[in-house]
Amino acid sequence: MEAINGVQKTASNQNNILFFLIFAPIVEELIFRLPLKVSRLNIFISALMAYFLFYLSHKPISSLITANELIKFVVFISLSILVLSSLKERFLSFVLHKYFGVYFYALITVFGLLHLTNFLSAVPGNLIAFAPLFAFHQVIVGFFLGYLRLKNGLIWCILLHSLFNLLPTISYFINK
Repeated sequence: MEAINGVQKTASNQNNILFFLIFAPIVEELIFRLPLKVSRLNIFISALMAYFLFYLSHKPISSLITANELIKFVVFISLSILVLSSLKERFLSFVLHKYFGVYFYALITVFGLLHLTNFLSAVPGNLIAFAPLFAFHQVIVGFFLGYLRLKNGLIWCILLHSLFNLLPTISYFINK
C-alpha cells in the first residue's frame, strides 16, 4: 500500500495533472483501443501514437529537430505504410475473426504491463517478482475499456480513462 500511495503522490503532482487527465488517456486509448475496430488507418494511427509516446516523448524537444530524427521518423512512417498497404483488408478480417480473442487480450495485457513502469521504482528489490500484481488492476481496467470501445466507441473510453486517472489526482489534493 505504501508503494501505491507513493506512486499516486508522484503521479498526481500539480505539474502532471494535465498529462494524466488529458494527454495520457487520449494517447493510450488511441494506441490500445483504437485498433480494436480493425482497419489499416486505425492500426497506422495506433502505431504512430506508440512511436510518439514510447520514443519521442522521452527526448527533449531540441534533440528532436535534427536531420537524424527526421530520417528516423520518415523511415518509420514509410515502413508502417509499406507493411499496412501490403496487408489486404480480407486478410485482416479473416485473422481477426479467427483470433480476435487473442488480439483483444494481448492488447489488454500489454496495456496493463505497460503500467508496471509506474510501480517499479516503488517496489523493493526483494519483491520485484511480485511487481505485476501492482499493475493487475490496469489489466482489469483495460478489459473494461476494451469492452466499452467495442460497444460504445472510443470517446467513452477516453472519458472513462480520464475519470480513472482523476481518482488519484483527487486523492493527492485531499491528502495535501
